[in-house]
Amino acid sequence: MYRTIRILLILALIFIMYGLVLEDSSRGMTCEKDFHAQMVQNNSVEPQVVMLLGQDQDFLDAGPDPIIRESFDDDDFAARGWFDGNFGVVDPEGRKGVSGGNCLKWEWQKGDAYPGGSILVVRKNFQPAEEIFLRVYAYFSEAWEGSGFPFHPHTFVLYPDDHLQADGNYPGGLGLLTTYLSFRSELSSPFEIRPHFALQDGRRVNTAHGNPPVDLAATTEDRSVNYCNGCLEGQDCGTGQDCFPFGDGYYSARYWTAEDFEIPKNQWVKLEWYIRLNTVDEAGNPDGIMRMWVDNDLAYESTSMLYRTAQNQTQAYAQLKVSPYIGSTGSPKNQTMWIDELSVYDYNVKESLAQ
Repeated sequence: MYRTIRILLILALIFIMYGLVLEDSSRGMTCEKDFHAQMVQNNSVEPQVVMLLGQDQDFLDAGPDPIIRESFDDDDFAARGWFDGNFGVVDPEGRKGVSGGNCLKWEWQKGDAYPGGSILVVRKNFQPAEEIFLRVYAYFSEAWEGSGFPFHPHTFVLYPDDHLQADGNYPGGLGLLTTYLSFRSELSSPFEIRPHFALQDGRRVNTAHGNPPVDLAATTEDRSVNYCNGCLEGQDCGTGQDCFPFGDGYYSARYWTAEDFEIPKNQWVKLEWYIRLNTVDEAGNPDGIMRMWVDNDLAYESTSMLYRTAQNQTQAYAQLKVSPYIGSTGSPKNQTMWIDELSVYDYNVKESLAQ
């Protein structure tokens, strides 16, 4: 009899938990509730998962702590190691963040290059890393249309250690391995949002063999790995590319857009990017990795990326810049997005979770 009662209690508990999961999934990622995870926080520890419903492993870290974690619970960003500016407006009374606390609000008016109409740039340095995994949660308003161009907004930008200046900052413009982790919108209604990735190394462009674009991929390691100096055999050459005069040099870039994946609007969505720099022997090998996910679904994968050559074989990432920027003519309309729970790791979180 007692055994029967225990079995009935267990079955009842299972049905209750199953009902909670169904109820949670039917609501979706609304802005009034936590995102599948109940969190505990205090001033001395990072958020830890107390209960996790469903299959999503949002705030669960299976390896070392992130090298950057920002929850946007207040605007004391300098106390957490950020410098060179500010993020924007912490939104304490509007949309609730995915972990139940505050989140960051970026609101553009028509013609604004930056939310609020003034420059928003903030940076954080970290120990050089050849692997980077970036996770962020984003919420795009239903009216979101992006930049009105097949590029922008810039949001999350990685810089390498050899781009570092004495003041700990990095110059804008031409880079050595400027890496953009972002999203872009289609140019016509319904303005679908796509995960986006881009590389730019204009300061590496070799002009000794003629005006770019000129293919030097099989000629020298002293070159750009992007369009201005060609594409190495076996290298992923991207879904788009650019080479044009810029300042006193050339802008050399490649782009990757996950054309088959749409980032939903009017709900919280998890966006992730993973980078592993390529190996270098006598020459750079096209064996680097780049992956993008939308809500845990793999949106794009390449295992034949070329990030560096023998001229910069020890190059590694050392700074994250967050700067929501829509260039050219600025935002095409009034539009708003929110971000929350930004984390950066120097290892592949997905592989750690799988193990």
